[in-house]
Amino acid sequence: MSLMHAREIEQLTSEQYDDAIGFIYRFYICYKIIGGMESNHLSDSIVKHSYAIELNCTQQVLDEWKNSFNEKLPSEETFRINLLSLGWSHSWPLYSETKLKDRCKLVLALLEELKSGVRVSEAFTIEHILPDSQAQENSIIGNLLMLEERLNAKCKDKSLKEKLPIYAESRYATTRAFAKRYANGCFDVKKRVDFIAKDLFEMVIH
Repeated sequence: MSLMHAREIEQLTSEQYDDAIGFIYRFYICYKIIGGMESNHLSDSIVKHSYAIELNCTQQVLDEWKNSFNEKLPSEETFRINLLSLGWSHSWPLYSETKLKDRCKLVLALLEELKSGVRVSEAFTIEHILPDSQAQENSIIGNLLMLEERLNAKCKDKSLKEKLPIYAESRYATTRAFAKRYANGCFDVKKRVDFIAKDLFEMVIH
């Protein structure tokens, strides 16, 4: 509400407002979805910075708010550990809930937006790189990609080697980058989790 009021009285430009809303979106995914932390731990900080923004919304005030919230985000190692348990699959009861699919989509979309600089607004499917039915480990986010539905259909029952040219056709930068990085076929699900954790930590917090 403080941000909306600041925009209404022209203390915030449209660009600054959009940037602030984007920050809140990224922070929520990293703090709640990945970090597993509760928003009630932010109550005092929200009150403090909302008041400062309401009183006089300068760039310094915005920067102090963002820096304060970033300090509350988990470490890179915590990112990595928590991402190792985040996944979705129809094949394994542990990962079968719809809310887990939604969380995976949020994280994949955030990574795509940070990499490409383009907001993901259209619907997309989750592609399991290695068959999730073969191992429970293949349910975790290190084995998941964003993919258009028509391309996902082409991937059915194909090996990773056969899938890579299909991934290269995708509109999504992260999916195309995967096809390029793993052109030699040497893919490890848990190592990709490390890459995702590192990318998110560096691009969101720094």
